[in-house]
Amino acid sequence: MSNTELTALPLGTIKIKEVEAPPGYAINGKEIEIQLREQKDNKGQFTIQEAALSQPNLVILEKTSKDFWRVRVQAKKIDGNGKGLAGAEFKVYDNENCIGQSVANLVSKDDGTTNIEKIDQIPQTVETLDLWCKEVKAPAGYARLTTPIKLTFTLADFKKLSAAEQKKGELKIFGVTGGGNGIVNKKGWPVRVNAKKVDEKGKGLAGAVFEVFGDADCTDYIGELKSTADGTTNILSTSFGDDVTTATLYCREKTPPQGYSKTDTVYTLEFTKAEYEAQSNKEAS
Repeated sequence: MSNTELTALPLGTIKIKEVEAPPGYAINGKEIEIQLREQKDNKGQFTIQEAALSQPNLVILEKTSKDFWRVRVQAKKIDGNGKGLAGAEFKVYDNENCIGQSVANLVSKDDGTTNIEKIDQIPQTVETLDLWCKEVKAPAGYARLTTPIKLTFTLADFKKLSAAEQKKGELKIFGVTGGGNGIVNKKGWPVRVNAKKVDEKGKGLAGAVFEVFGDADCTDYIGELKSTADGTTNILSTSFGDDVTTATLYCREKTPPQGYSKTDTVYTLEFTKAEYEAQSNKEAS
């Protein structure tokens, strides 16, 4: 119990009761008694000397709420003519900036539809759930969509479902729910990047983790690079729309190798569509 000072409290016993529980927990309806013990000073005035539980050493255990609700999400990826596109990869987040741990990962199949993912254990104290779908990899030959797509679920709609439907959760489809035909991708040109981590003597270092972004503020997350024993990382692919002639990618270290400090430097790589087309023509000839 915190040391909170209150005035004008009656002497004797007061009762307290929980009116709001922590997220994911049920309200404890039990009343707790606190005894206010007084002391008379040399002027004949009474002051509260101690506030003690009527039941010493009482521990109030919170019960996990059984009143959870759940939702399901899916996405559909199409080209400008409405044809389904395979190979698009999405991450679903519960925040508009699409940062932190994703709550679902989606990958499109030949017809453009993705797997269906359930998001459950949503406390009923959360009456509205907003989710954002961010494309992290576009289908081959198409540009990555940089603007996340939003879907909103409500507890009120969940309660309208049948008992069987509530067990599964309401299904909404990014790009379709709300009147669309799917998430449209424009034609584009691809690029690939990797990195190499070395010590001061040029020796490769394993275990470094880098994040790659599409903007200088490092908010448009594209993917992750991890260094191996020789210091080189995996190769990360992304793409840009045909209307983009010059593009820049930004790379910053997220986790350094064991025993090394993290660098704050943000590294950049610039790509041009002209160079891509020249290389493509050279390989085709």
